[in-house]
Amino acid sequence: MKTILKILFLSGIIGIMAFSCGKNEKPEEIPVKTVSGLSVCGDSCYLKDVYHKDTRFVINSQSEYESLFECDSGYRLPTIDFSKYTLLAGSQAVGGICPTILSQDVLKYSETNKIVYKVQVKEGGYAALGSAYFYALIPKIEQQYNIEFIVAVEPFIKTN
Repeated sequence: MKTILKILFLSGIIGIMAFSCGKNEKPEEIPVKTVSGLSVCGDSCYLKDVYHKDTRFVINSQSEYESLFECDSGYRLPTIDFSKYTLLAGSQAVGGICPTILSQDVLKYSETNKIVYKVQVKEGGYAALGSAYFYALIPKIEQQYNIEFIVAVEPFIKTN
């Protein structure tokens, strides 16, 4: 019985150590470029068919890009060199039209093959349901990386 308890105890310790490996990894901050012509409010070029939906996309080719985006009359889809870049994109349902992107960061965790895209959105001031569109153009990522999107929405608070 003592032997079984010792084995269970040691197995637990080994499991905890294995699980915690990589947890203290300091991430590398990936430089984020914005794409002029892609809209936060949906008034030029934007993700299509996602209004008031939560969506997340990792776009690595021109064909994916063209299938996911549309432009209003008078606008053209901005050019992206997908041999050099990956476009992280998404939409978030929000409680106000024309939201603001407060911050966005992309972090790379090499030990765990993970990239985290953090976006902080502030709802717009118009009393209607809407969508926030967000985009980050980053250096081309390797296929073995898992992408995690973290989107935080801050409510609009009207002050008098």
